[in-house]
Amino acid sequence: MKHLIIGLLYVIITSPTFAQKKQNIYYFNQQDVEVTNPDSSYYSRVIQEPDSGSTFFNLIEFYKDRKVKSRGKVSEFNPNLIFQETLIRNFPDGKKASISTFKNGVLTGSEYLYFESGVLKEERFYLENKEKTYNPKRIIYKTVSLHDTAGQNFLDENGSGLVNIEEENGDWQKAIYLNGLKTGVWESYNKKENETYTDVYQDGLYISGKTTKANGEIIRYQEINKLPEFKGGLSAFGRFLRENLRYPPDAARDGIQGRIYMSFVVEKDGTFSELKIAKGVRQDLDDEALRVVKLSPIWNPALKRGIPQKTSYTFPVFFQLDLKY
Repeated sequence: MKHLIIGLLYVIITSPTFAQKKQNIYYFNQQDVEVTNPDSSYYSRVIQEPDSGSTFFNLIEFYKDRKVKSRGKVSEFNPNLIFQETLIRNFPDGKKASISTFKNGVLTGSEYLYFESGVLKEERFYLENKEKTYNPKRIIYKTVSLHDTAGQNFLDENGSGLVNIEEENGDWQKAIYLNGLKTGVWESYNKKENETYTDVYQDGLYISGKTTKANGEIIRYQEINKLPEFKGGLSAFGRFLRENLRYPPDAARDGIQGRIYMSFVVEKDGTFSELKIAKGVRQDLDDEALRVVKLSPIWNPALKRGIPQKTSYTFPVFFQLDLKY
């Protein structure tokens, strides 16, 4: 396995609505985990066939009261969404939350983020990525403007300035920008968790941070968001798969090869749950992939500001025959 594909599991169910277009419908809870019961969902996702002259599928998501959650286009939707062109997201009351532009699933150009009141919160400009491999230290975007709820812009024409923002929900942030990049010491407060965060940036790159919890406990970290991983990293996980996978004899005889997408949840303690086939090849190959992944030792869980998080993932398992002619 060469890389990890991050995403959610999408199970296709034929929808009885929007009869004018072929489509699929999916249901998700508030944590963006797929559910099968519409009554327990937080929102639904509809994928419609492309418009005439387009190769991109139409995506529209609805909150339970049928207000639009998001609307855009995707080139792929199973097992992962690959966004294309403009994506508009809305708050639960239907007001605009963001306008973004994508190319092959990657943010590009200008992005606009809004407060729930409708006031522009931030304008970002995403930089072109010419690197072939993922680099966590790469600068992703520059901030063009940053506003408070009254519409005041804290940054000058060069994207520099001191920021002191209090959110409508009681959160606050004190920060420094230089030429559109985060720099120096940033302080922020999460009212819901009653936690204070202190983060250090240098020329837009993240250096280190700490969480101060309500009881005074301090948690230090080197990354704000850290993905779950097999102990030893992706290369070790690939080695584990190679050492344990056995090619099903019938599939080998029939010359069947393919890529199986597997979905699972890494719990806060690193154990697996909800292990499923997101997109299979055929039953014997699917069963073998499930068998081996169930043998996996516990992973290092995802971390958000140093605190373990429950996280859903989809990743590929490759079955390839060593064909000789």
